[in-house]
Amino acid sequence: MSENKRSRILPFLGYAIPILLVVYVLSVGPVTAFFAKTPSGLPAAVDSFYAPIRWMVNESEFLGPHVGDLYVWYLVFCGVFGDDYGY
Repeated sequence: MSENKRSRILPFLGYAIPILLVVYVLSVGPVTAFFAKTPSGLPAAVDSFYAPIRWMVNESEFLGPHVGDLYVWYLVFCGVFGDDYGY
């Protein structure tokens, strides 16, 4: 690969990867809310796709205890649990 192409690709990846990670994390609420309203529920493929986020929320000591509350609040905000969840 020429030096000119490499100099264009690296800055693009420097912006694209963090943006895609933020979109991935924020998409869990709307996608889960969409499938929560369907009769079949959350498909296994979607559940597996978001499993790393659930693992980080439930198992990571690095993030602290309040991340789980924030995660649940975001799911309620997106309409996954409805308004009667207590938030």
